[in-house]
Amino acid sequence: MAGSTTLTLTNGTSDNQSDRQYSEEKSIAASGTYDLDLAGSVTDQLGNTFTIAEIVWIFVKNTSAAVTTTVAVGAAGSNPIASLFADTSDKLIIPGNGGIWCAGSPADGGFAVTAGSADTIRFTNNDGSNAATVEIYIVGRSA
Repeated sequence: MAGSTTLTLTNGTSDNQSDRQYSEEKSIAASGTYDLDLAGSVTDQLGNTFTIAEIVWIFVKNTSAAVTTTVAVGAAGSNPIASLFADTSDKLIIPGNGGIWCAGSPADGGFAVTAGSADTIRFTNNDGSNAATVEIYIVGRSA
């Protein structure tokens, strides 16, 4: 199969638009977890509080050196994003050494984020001996 896919977004809060972007590189201790709260708990690259109402696109890359240093991405135990993960047992495993996971919903509505009840994604390092490093990129809408 040959081909390519292009996602073009313009500035705004409707179909095929976004007005918020966030990225970070995060180290997660051996057997550790990291909960990313998308409603007011982190700041963007300009130092502004990052809060979104919808995820348009999320991309996660596991840059850990060993392919066996896997990271599970899924619903947090508290305030999980139900439109992205059905329940707290839902997890995707990303292998180390460049493994990726991404999801997108450019239509208005996207993956809904609700402050205080559906705003957190959990990253779990499945390696009990080595820290894991992930790059996280999120494109979202404020409304």
